[in-house]
Amino acid sequence: MTNINTVVVHDKNSDFLESSLRITSKNNNVFLIGNQSVQYLEKYENINFVDINKYFSQPKFKKYRESFEHFGDKDEYSYYFWFMRLFLIFEFMKDYNFDNIFSCDSDNILLHDVNLYPYKAENAICIPPVWEPHWFASSVHAGLITQEFCEKYEMLYEDIFINKSKFNLIKDKIIHHQTNPGGVCDMTLYHYIVEMELVDIQNLLEPVLINGKKYVFINNFANGEGPQSQNQFKVGRKKIKTYISKKNKTNLIYDLVNKEYLNLFNLHFQGKSKKYINPRLEKKLIY
Repeated sequence: MTNINTVVVHDKNSDFLESSLRITSKNNNVFLIGNQSVQYLEKYENINFVDINKYFSQPKFKKYRESFEHFGDKDEYSYYFWFMRLFLIFEFMKDYNFDNIFSCDSDNILLHDVNLYPYKAENAICIPPVWEPHWFASSVHAGLITQEFCEKYEMLYEDIFINKSKFNLIKDKIIHHQTNPGGVCDMTLYHYIVEMELVDIQNLLEPVLINGKKYVFINNFANGEGPQSQNQFKVGRKKIKTYISKKNKTNLIYDLVNKEYLNLFNLHFQGKSKKYINPRLEKKLIY
């Protein structure tokens, strides 16, 4: 696949956003969907601003906002926005006539051109194992997604939250999170898209060969989780230990299960880890 554009949805400016996009846009053409507070970032080459209100003002989004149900341990708007991001991307894709795009969360940085990745399916997202009941963490923080993927997501959302024909899918999870951290969010829907095999899909967390070298996407910089173990990658000071190889011009992590170094394709800084996305990181990494 070629000519894949990267899309970042971030509604308002954050301390880490500029550094994140400077890194990602070095090798990728980025469309930033957000409000006026982030428009200044299009001063950088390869960053194109798209006004989020162009889509949020549509009747479809007004309907979703009025009918939204909050089943999570964080504030209501955060959960609502997480669900809406893929709807925004879907409208954007139709607007720009893109069959596919590469979704990238604002706290996820891309270290290479996503067009160089050897995709084996029409869609490719991050699919960690279900380590325990109700652990549904499939994610598009880094993911190749098609209009078909968005259509299936929208249909599933409607069936769960609007017409309630599939509400039973989340009943147990709602009960579980009444006494446990977490909630029902967009990752819940990605989990079911994978489980129900609604689209042709590849797991980006599985290492692949690019020019004879193994590359991998990671799920979370704050821990050593990999596709085979929750402690697969070597950590230090509560974060994945990265190795900078100036000789080979690459960023590495160590796989404890398979006893080998892997080249990083991304870094995902969830939660409190966002503080690490700063000018210092820009100078440290090779991209």
